[in-house]
Amino acid sequence: HYAKLAVASSVPLIILVIALGYVHYAEQHQRRLENLLVSLHERHQKIHRTLRGTENHVDQMRRWAEAYLANEDQRLSRLLPLLTVEADDKTQDITGYFLEKNVDAVQPGGTGNFLGGSLALAGGTEKLRIVSLSLDIFSIQQLGHVANLAIRHSYFMPLYRDFLSIYPASDREAFSKLTGNAKIGSAVEPFFERTVFTKAMPDVRSSRTAYWVSGEKSVINGDVLISHAAPVYETNRFVGVIGADLSQSGMRSLLRVPKFKNISGQLLDKRGRVLASIGDADSELYDALLDAPVAYQAMSDVDANSFYEANGYYLLRLPLSGIGWNVEYAVPSSVLTEGLAWRFLPYGLIIAGLIATLVFGQLLVRSQFVQPVLSFAQYIRTGARGDEEAPPVLPRIWKPWLSLLRVTFRRNREVLDRLQESEERYRQLVELSPEAIMLHDRDGISFLNQAGCSILGFANPEEA
Repeated sequence: HYAKLAVASSVPLIILVIALGYVHYAEQHQRRLENLLVSLHERHQKIHRTLRGTENHVDQMRRWAEAYLANEDQRLSRLLPLLTVEADDKTQDITGYFLEKNVDAVQPGGTGNFLGGSLALAGGTEKLRIVSLSLDIFSIQQLGHVANLAIRHSYFMPLYRDFLSIYPASDREAFSKLTGNAKIGSAVEPFFERTVFTKAMPDVRSSRTAYWVSGEKSVINGDVLISHAAPVYETNRFVGVIGADLSQSGMRSLLRVPKFKNISGQLLDKRGRVLASIGDADSELYDALLDAPVAYQAMSDVDANSFYEANGYYLLRLPLSGIGWNVEYAVPSSVLTEGLAWRFLPYGLIIAGLIATLVFGQLLVRSQFVQPVLSFAQYIRTGARGDEEAPPVLPRIWKPWLSLLRVTFRRNREVLDRLQESEERYRQLVELSPEAIMLHDRDGISFLNQAGCSILGFANPEEA
């Protein structure tokens, strides 16, 4: 009974400790979820700033170029004298021009390539003005790269397709290696085969709005690109294309979430095409989660400040306002619960300590109190009956009580013995008395000794 009472009284305390542990666990889980949400929003904001910054950079370059061409008094760039002519070794025909490194002497901090065909500087005033624009735009390109470090290249590709302005640039030797030692005129051609250029042609694109192109490979280093470009017009005449490239690898680095592992994410355009991804974004599991109509619809409806839970994942869709793209993340539940089990260790130790204390206390009370009390009570009952029994073996704390009982029981037995002897003598005195002794009441005779029986003629006292 004592054990049941001890367990029953300890259960509420154990339940309280477990409840506190669970509350602490839920609090830590919620805190991780909130920290993760903040981190994902930070990545989303960086991606959004990068994309919007690229759009602004392209828009500023286009506005500057159209304003440059609208000024009829615009003189040729002061950089033109720095062009190095490249000619065919045999025919000496001009094959292109290259802006050397000493551009820094005229325009500090200015870098870039200028590539041209044989007509680049021999096409009349109209063409020379575009050539001059290609050179002077370097400073605008440079400012955009300083403001947005994610931009890989900025460029102006004119309609003539025989020269190119690109920032940042390599020197002629490095560029020759990248283009397989091709002549400058031949090295220019692949740039104009890119969709980012052909998409701006007036017969393809009637509007003058800017546009995004993804999935192309860089002519310079083979990186997969995400490009933003805009057509350039001089009044109503198409002049060329202004654009900037972001690398897919650079966007992946922006998608990655520091301090959190095993997170999948992807950047999608308006058509739902994946532009960049991290983690298992290309795996069948992630595709199944995002392609499921219910989960996908739920992600579309859910608030961007909360997750949608599905199949052991926390899903989050963050729209890129003004662009129409989306950033999506899939976070396994294990990312949030990993390591949280250790948070239960203090509460587990408390519960283990309570159980150990309960068991040890039960054993201690049983050996030092319960069993001695039972033995002591049995000894009292035996002694109270007057029976003589060996005293039980009890802990030292019970010794004084046991000694007191032994003395009491011995005195009691001595009194009982004397009383019994006195009763025996009195009984013999009455029974052996020669005088008749009788006790009677209203109901008759209740006692008659042997002398009385003889006098009254009874054989024994029972007949009387």
